[in-house]
Amino acid sequence: MFNGFRRLVLCFAVLCCSVTSCAKREAAPSITVFAAASAMDAVTEVLEAFGGGAIAVRANFASSSSLAMLLTRGVRADLFLSANEEWADRVEAAVTVECQRKNLLGNTLVLIAPVDSPLQLEQLAELSSKVIRRIAMADPFSVPAGIYARELLQQAGLWKDTEKRIAATADVRRALTLVEQGAADVGIVYATDASSSDGVKVLLKLPESKTRVVYPLLRIENVDQDERVKELFDFFDSDVAKRIFQQHGFRVLSETQQQGASD
Repeated sequence: MFNGFRRLVLCFAVLCCSVTSCAKREAAPSITVFAAASAMDAVTEVLEAFGGGAIAVRANFASSSSLAMLLTRGVRADLFLSANEEWADRVEAAVTVECQRKNLLGNTLVLIAPVDSPLQLEQLAELSSKVIRRIAMADPFSVPAGIYARELLQQAGLWKDTEKRIAATADVRRALTLVEQGAADVGIVYATDASSSDGVKVLLKLPESKTRVVYPLLRIENVDQDERVKELFDFFDSDVAKRIFQQHGFRVLSETQQQGASD
């Protein structure tokens, strides 16, 4: 367990990046955003549009599960954009302060292959073909994109045929990279990830699993939080941010869906 936690801490340290900067003093005020790796490009653009003013905004991107586990162990962040509701629920249950929450975005899964691959699949059932030797996806038991993919394969009766051929990765972006590099014949990733890459092609748009792909945004209300944190939380749901998310392929949820996406 210690080794697992140490890997999470290292992941946090490596993936921490400053989106805007101010004077490099330890005491300088800052906003920390944890966000699912699948939302990296869009969130980075949203934060650039927001601007930090006199306060630095730092975004940390990894799998929702890794980030949630850090938060439940006491690592501090102001905002958390999760790629599924369960990990957001766990954070809300674990932290000792109030959280403000919006179910912000929706996404879909697609089956991809390297852009120069000769593969042409017409239905998901063709994944059982022995021609497909390696299937890249995020970890199917902890990372949201992988959990959604496993549920989908189970519903289609394909899990037993495909399980031993799965190359599980720490997050969905790494699954995308395996396919881009030709290290996997196909991969299951979010549509937004596929649209960000010139190295893959979409073979199939996949139906929703029993659990819809919803991205909740949490504001973790720390006592000494700057008022700009609330402004940033609201900005994620602004017209400017919505346009950015839509340009990256996300589905922006309506006010009704924000309240009832998990019903």
